[in-house]
Amino acid sequence: MRIHTLWPTQASIVSLACAFGAERILYFSQTGQFTLHILSLILLVTATVARCRAYWSSDSQGAASSIKARLFVTTFGLLVSILMFHALSASHEDHHRLASILWGIWPALMLLSMALLLAIESTVSPVAYISKYEVTHVKHVFERTLGMCLLLISAFWANFLAAQHDYHWDLSAAASTTPGDITQQTVTELSKELYVYLFWPQTHEVGDVVEHYFSKLTPLNAKLHVTRIDHALAPNEAEQSKVKENGWIAITHHNLYEKIRIGQTSRSSRNQLRRLDQTLTKALLKLSRGKQIVYVTHGHDERTLQSSLETDQRSPLSTLRKQLGTLQFDVRPLGIANGSTEKIPDDASLVLILDPKKPFLDAELAAFNQAANQRLRLLITVDINRSEDVVAPLLAPFNIHYHATPLVNQTSYVRLTQTPADKRYLWTNRFSSHPSVTSMSRSNKLTSIFREASSLSIATTATRSPSLGFNIHSVLNTVDGTFRDNNTNLKLDNEELVENYSLAIAGTKTSTVELNQESRVFVLADTDVFSDQLISHPGNMYLFLDIIRWLQRDDEPIIPTIGERDTRIIHASEHDTLLFYGTVFMMPLLVLLLGYLINRRKAS
Repeated sequence: MRIHTLWPTQASIVSLACAFGAERILYFSQTGQFTLHILSLILLVTATVARCRAYWSSDSQGAASSIKARLFVTTFGLLVSILMFHALSASHEDHHRLASILWGIWPALMLLSMALLLAIESTVSPVAYISKYEVTHVKHVFERTLGMCLLLISAFWANFLAAQHDYHWDLSAAASTTPGDITQQTVTELSKELYVYLFWPQTHEVGDVVEHYFSKLTPLNAKLHVTRIDHALAPNEAEQSKVKENGWIAITHHNLYEKIRIGQTSRSSRNQLRRLDQTLTKALLKLSRGKQIVYVTHGHDERTLQSSLETDQRSPLSTLRKQLGTLQFDVRPLGIANGSTEKIPDDASLVLILDPKKPFLDAELAAFNQAANQRLRLLITVDINRSEDVVAPLLAPFNIHYHATPLVNQTSYVRLTQTPADKRYLWTNRFSSHPSVTSMSRSNKLTSIFREASSLSIATTATRSPSLGFNIHSVLNTVDGTFRDNNTNLKLDNEELVENYSLAIAGTKTSTVELNQESRVFVLADTDVFSDQLISHPGNMYLFLDIIRWLQRDDEPIIPTIGERDTRIIHASEHDTLLFYGTVFMMPLLVLLLGYLINRRKAS
């Protein structure tokens, strides 16, 4: 019989793995995250209770009592650290002091508890089936591990406090931050002159940080002009930009102005500098585009951009509406009451048709056909099992065919519910080089997730109907092993074919009314790809941004914004990467390895 049970330690390790998986693997699934977090807490609580009962048991006396007490305390420490992490996640933004304390304590407590727990188990393991503990040996290993962990924790806390209070050091790190990919792309594609004025004296710490940031953008486009001036020495520029003091960034673009306040002191500018890239992106968005109108059709039982009705079992698209607002779109309805049977409004920058279940009137279809000869920007999404009477008249003028049969893949699918139905959760990275999916095609890591998708196809020459003259291309296909599940049994039968089916088709047509204008249409064989459940997945969000960007773009770039949680963290310098990881990880590991070898030699 083992001197003490091992399963509580194993349960603790599995619990931490579940917590890690919830935060890093299932971050786009709220249900999956919640399930793993609950499982993690249950395992840790069970392990802690088991260690507590073993400590208070009648056979736990003398030397055994001290070892079992250590096992209980370390397991309980893991539980407390996990609870601190959840308290931090649930804490309100106003509780900044509490959040700072938790951020400093819970990682240290978790490291200390897990290291000590593993140290005890590794020491006991070779003699786990004898009747008594080697108490002296276990205590020595426990104390050495405790000393090493406290040394590492002290270094961690020192670095944490320095990051919180050493403002000069923090600014130096900010000065080495590279502008985000979207900001760089936006500057590269500027088609009109953009003037940026940095209102700081020539010798100023905060001004140096901001100027260093823009120095990485100016080489990208000759149309970007950055000037650093003192407010007192440039009254004309200050008056024109309506800047009354130093500490501001003024941006002028095509007779429009935008201001960004950073601050004049290290303390006041710290938070603004952290969000500089995101704030600049939003400012450029306002300047280059202004407020534009997107019309969403209704009256045909389409998806709503708000919370779904109780009678509508389809996934809501409320997050999609928020993203459109972030992209400076004013969302308005388009139905019969709004004149959809007469013409598409002239101020429509974009029109969305999201999974209609009822057919459009002939007059409405005629209005779309008329707009296609001018400047129509149209996004259509359709789901499985939609009637041909609904979808076919809508897609036929573009020579696109819709196939209502659901697509299934028995090997390459997303395991979200851990049931056979997951075979309809398809993932794909088969993007073409078409400009409507630029970001996706350039990345070999981004994939998009589809839930119960149908498929599309381009009409052949023999089956083409009198069309609007669009030049259409398939821009997204399924991965290998996908087939149309005709009998919905989630299995590949003899009459079902494995092919690379089209999930998205894009089309363009030169306007017959306005020169240098195009009508553009994008058809997607799934709406759930933009649902609240899936749009938080990076590949789905970038697909949405790519589509909107391509549909809307003429001369000026559309500038999508990145939320706080998507901001990339870039280390101080590329040349210091080896030094950074060497000092943080390699040196402590070498010290631990050296101590282990010395102790092993002494023992032998």
